[in-house]
Amino acid sequence: MSSKNVTITVFGGVEEIGGNKILIADSGYDVKIFLDFGKSFEISRRYYESPFTRPSTIQELISIESVPDISNLYTVACDITKATREERENWKNGKYSEEEPEPPVDAVLVSHAHLDHYGYVSLLNRKIPIYLGECAEKIVKARMETSTLNLETNYLCLDFKTFHSGSKIKINGLEIEPIHVDHSIPGAYGFLVYSSEGMIVYTGDFRMHGHASQLTQDFKDRILDEGTPEILICEGTHTDKSIISDENEVRRKVSQVAETYEDLIIADFNITDFDRFRTFLRVARETMRKLVLSTKQYFIFSAMNACKGLETPCLDKSNDILVLDPQKKRYSVWERKLLEKMRRKDRVVNYDEVRSKGEEYIFCTSIDSITQVKQLKPPEGSLYILSTSEPFNEEKELSFEKLLNWLEFYGLSMIHVHASGHAGPLEIRKFLKETRPKKVIPVHTEKPMQFKRYYRKCVKDVVVLRQGHSYVL
Repeated sequence: MSSKNVTITVFGGVEEIGGNKILIADSGYDVKIFLDFGKSFEISRRYYESPFTRPSTIQELISIESVPDISNLYTVACDITKATREERENWKNGKYSEEEPEPPVDAVLVSHAHLDHYGYVSLLNRKIPIYLGECAEKIVKARMETSTLNLETNYLCLDFKTFHSGSKIKINGLEIEPIHVDHSIPGAYGFLVYSSEGMIVYTGDFRMHGHASQLTQDFKDRILDEGTPEILICEGTHTDKSIISDENEVRRKVSQVAETYEDLIIADFNITDFDRFRTFLRVARETMRKLVLSTKQYFIFSAMNACKGLETPCLDKSNDILVLDPQKKRYSVWERKLLEKMRRKDRVVNYDEVRSKGEEYIFCTSIDSITQVKQLKPPEGSLYILSTSEPFNEEKELSFEKLLNWLEFYGLSMIHVHASGHAGPLEIRKFLKETRPKKVIPVHTEKPMQFKRYYRKCVKDVVVLRQGHSYVL
């Protein structure tokens, strides 16, 4: 084909982990779509210090190149943080104080519910439909309900349209097929985009070593069914280095430690990592301990519990899962309701109880781990199991050095046990050899040139793009 109808522009996710924002413009079908519209943690760390400072305006985010400068892409409705009570109620009831203009894109497709892939859909023009998996929608809404409403967390009034694996999404003449993949969060998808110039494949974030590796195999098989991709937009998180490990190994190692450990165990893992939650729950049951979750963890895992196709424990009926009462002055409505329900079941503990009977618990933490460690004041000799990527995490904005300092202060030791949510270099190498794309665009990697050199024998044409630059298919 020689008409050159398709342009791929990468506005985020190049030379960084996450922040993916990939615009596909197909003039053959007169359509423009974004694949993901995520928050860049790299840029956020450069300019802000959560929770003390955060973006003030959309224009500010444009000026620091956290989001692209595209006319009418963003909402003109009032900033929720500066809204009157009436304006807030209008937002919650799906009404705007101002009319949104016609948007410059036809849709956004979200691969999965990690903030570095969906976080900045909060900023978008409310006329733009947001396509995401059924499980991802549950997670996004649960996270919004458990967060303070601000510029970055306002997902009110967005036009969410859900899909499942094998659905066909048609936008004008363009067809997109979402296919499930295995990742460290439920409900993750890759996309087959049937453009006017041939098939474009987007992996999202994926792996082949998780509990549900068959999902990624299904994705690969579907690509092979459809023939050679013109372009594969491929994640490359672990191009430069990786650790060969899987969830079964994580469970074995944690179990070995917990079987003989006689003091409190603190488990730090991603707030959306359902596999890791199940691993620590299983270890707690094997070692006659109880798993202590924060109210936010319990609420979000409960939302995941409702996702189809997951082998999930029933949180409401599991007496070995307790909820931590943070004992603060003010509680959100959702927190108060949850704690009241769990108290009726005698499944609420506080910091003093965890501290005094540490040998009976595995205390779980995630996003605000430093704050929780300070409030817990764990007894000397407690063990901190870091079960996320160190020091980077797709969900956590954390000074790793500060965490280590607090563990030293309280007399804790740390061990690191983790299995990545991302494909390792050998897995990607095999994936490229089997799918045989004509060209590859690496994203979600800090080392795109290393990706190009390492995988050159698998794919001769690796296109390295800089932020805001385009490739014409």
